[in-house]
Amino acid sequence: MKDNHKNYCHPSNKLVLTYNAKYVGRMLRRGESKSLATTSIDSLLVSLSAANTLHQRLSVDISLNPNQNDFLEQYASTMGVFCDACEKFDHLEVENVHTMLTESNNELFNFSMVIATNEGVDLEHAIASRRQFLRERAFFIED
Repeated sequence: MKDNHKNYCHPSNKLVLTYNAKYVGRMLRRGESKSLATTSIDSLLVSLSAANTLHQRLSVDISLNPNQNDFLEQYASTMGVFCDACEKFDHLEVENVHTMLTESNNELFNFSMVIATNEGVDLEHAIASRRQFLRERAFFIED
């Protein structure tokens, strides 16, 4: 799979942490310039990139309820676990790192899937469209 984030998604790379923090912030702020739907697609793309790097097969579970009061808190907490695992990887602390990375990445993937579904996003079209936009904007990325 060609990947727009192929150089950024290695767990030790600080950019993956930046992306994740940015998405949590976007989801928590009201009146953000990028819609919740767009943010969920961006988050999905990063999860897919991380899964590709981790040789991870993602499983879909959209039983989460995005209308729960603590949904975004759960999302932010899971993002924190993923970031903690990236930091542990960076510091060569190997105990449970792969499990932390794959489990939290799968949860983030599912949170993003639920948000996108709740927002009425046509996932196949939205992902293809967003990747095309990123490809055109980042002219230095080869296909």
